[in-house]
Amino acid sequence: MKAIICALLLGQASLAYPKDIDKTEVIIESLLQIKNYDAVAKQMIQATGSKVTAEEFMEKLSQLYHQKDLQDTLKQAFFKHFSHEDIDNIYDLVTSETYKKLTKTSANFSLEASEIMQNLVVKALQIDHPKVSENFQPSKDSKVISLSSDNFENLISEKDTVIVDIYADWCGPCKALSPILNELSKESDHTFAKLNADTNRALLGKLNARGLPTLLFFKDGKEVGRQVGFTTKDKLNDLLVKYFGN
Repeated sequence: MKAIICALLLGQASLAYPKDIDKTEVIIESLLQIKNYDAVAKQMIQATGSKVTAEEFMEKLSQLYHQKDLQDTLKQAFFKHFSHEDIDNIYDLVTSETYKKLTKTSANFSLEASEIMQNLVVKALQIDHPKVSENFQPSKDSKVISLSSDNFENLISEKDTVIVDIYADWCGPCKALSPILNELSKESDHTFAKLNADTNRALLGKLNARGLPTLLFFKDGKEVGRQVGFTTKDKLNDLLVKYFGN
């Protein structure tokens, strides 16, 4: 699917010379990382509840990817942007050990960098608002409910409207958001709950929740919206109106 999207974005062009075909295939597959879809496949299958196994999914994806028409379209698109000299240089790059290391670590680095930058934003906010994250845990009079895989489904089905805060103890933006949710839980008729990301990883996979914090909005047992990242109390009130009508 990613290969098809890439081809559509790049457009079509003239066919490559035969001597460059093999190098082009190696380059395109390296850029699309088609062989690394198994982890993504497992997440998608788990999230959708599909009966297909990850192995079956990967086999089908591989068959579709290696169809001649798709390969030709990708090559045409690639040669629209790069000369034969460029291809020789790119081939040397994508087959190097450094490139292999980069593709393996880039996803983890992106997540780490995102968390570092989010924490930096929270620290900047705390310069003027030092109390922004003092009450990470619900206060004694808070109505925020602690969730786990054991009681998640029951709560969602029993309550008309539920806001689930997916957080982690080490997450700076989560700490900044917590006191806001505590306040709203006392001011609102909606049900507020929190779910620890580190201790409920299987449930997070089913919910397809990746960023932290993530707020899930449920109405009549169904998810109607979500918010990823820190947000203010005013914006959160706007989201309540948007998803729940009040």
